[in-house]
Amino acid sequence: MLCDFSKTVEDFYSLKPTDIKQTTTDEGVIYTGKLSDGKTINARSFSSGEKPTLQITDKTGILKQDIKIRYMGL
Repeated sequence: MLCDFSKTVEDFYSLKPTDIKQTTTDEGVIYTGKLSDGKTINARSFSSGEKPTLQITDKTGILKQDIKIRYMGL
């Protein structure tokens, strides 16, 4: 599926995060928030692979893992 950062942000909001903050850096825009289960979610317009990324970070579990979804830009 081809998409851009607007799809990344749409998916971010569809997960209904709370405590949402928007930050602009030299690299791009970052939205951060908290999910109902305590995980942190962020949507970035950039990544090391130069693609918009939705990232869910679980610091509460044993594995303390990140889930990263990279979006194909148009």
